[in-house]
Amino acid sequence: MTLKLNRRLRTLLIAGAAAPVLAIAGCAGNSGGDTTCSEFAEQSQEEQRETISTYVQEQSGSDSEPAALAVDAAMVAVTALCAVENNGDTPIREADLDPNTNSGD
Repeated sequence: MTLKLNRRLRTLLIAGAAAPVLAIAGCAGNSGGDTTCSEFAEQSQEEQRETISTYVQEQSGSDSEPAALAVDAAMVAVTALCAVENNGDTPIREADLDPNTNSGD
C-alpha cells in the first residue's frame, strides 16, 4: 500500500512539475514572423491568428494587442505570400504588411 501510494504521489508530482514546462513550451511554438509558410499552414485557424497577431506586434514594436482589422489584413498578406512563393521555408515576415505599397510602380 505504501509503495503504491508513493508511486502515485511521485507520478502526480512529476506530472505537476511537467505541466508548466509543457505550457511554456507550447507558447514558445509561436515564433511570429520567423514562422515558415509550412509551419503556418499546419496551424489551426486560431493558432494562425495568434501567430499573425504576434507578427503584427513585432512589426509595430507595440506590446498591445493589434486591432482585428490589422490581423485580418496580415492574414490575407501572409496567405498570399505563401501561395505565391510556394516555398514552405519562406518566413511569413516576408509578407508585405504596408498598405501603402503600390505594386504598380
